[in-house]
Amino acid sequence: MNFLKTFAVASAAILSAPAAMALTIDLFDDPVAQSAVDFTAGAIPQGSQATGLNVIGGARDLWVQTFPAGGFVGTSMTVQGGELTFNNSSGQSGYAEVVYDGNDGAPTVGGIADVDTSGLGGIDLTSGIAGQGFLFEVLRSDGLFDFTATVWDMMGNFHVYTETIVNLAFDPFLSLSEFTNNGVDVTKVGAIAFTVRSTDPDVDGALGSITVVPLPASALLLLGGLGGLFGVSAVGRRRRHLA
Repeated sequence: MNFLKTFAVASAAILSAPAAMALTIDLFDDPVAQSAVDFTAGAIPQGSQATGLNVIGGARDLWVQTFPAGGFVGTSMTVQGGELTFNNSSGQSGYAEVVYDGNDGAPTVGGIADVDTSGLGGIDLTSGIAGQGFLFEVLRSDGLFDFTATVWDMMGNFHVYTETIVNLAFDPFLSLSEFTNNGVDVTKVGAIAFTVRSTDPDVDGALGSITVVPLPASALLLLGGLGGLFGVSAVGRRRRHLA
């Protein structure tokens, strides 16, 4: 096991809570693979919806777009074998999105403007527990890219959280307070979207799971120690908060 995967597994294990205290967003363990691939040279950006899944809202949308145009398969996002992977062909960059907005009968194909913002019907992300946050089990990551998380509530409020990430220079825990502090009711959520946009060409990465868990105080101490070893710090990282 390499250092990057060791970090991902260690941080996931420390941050994990008992099953009753964790809410699964997605384990990416579908029996059938799902993918969205943008064939470049002027092709329309591609979307894909899979339904009947053991994910929040029962359905998942993938959407990708390659830039610049030209070449062969530029950007792809695939769910297979317990992983969500994001890949760019040599010399290509791209944008990819995974959306949870229920089974609305069609995939998201136009970015977050196409999201059914009430599709989840008012799911409580907190499970009645304070101090919750998204936990991303990152298996692989290279290059420079922008990561965005957007949460909509049933009243039409939303908040966009964006972070520029260099390799694994980030905290895998994203507190729900990022959204509640900006007017989103995370106990009545209508849709969730996560996006990545590669700044460098050839950027690839993979997630093993997305969950919502409490962050124990002991985990903060361990993450601080891992940060010193793996460079998880504010250096080379910026966070932007958009409403």
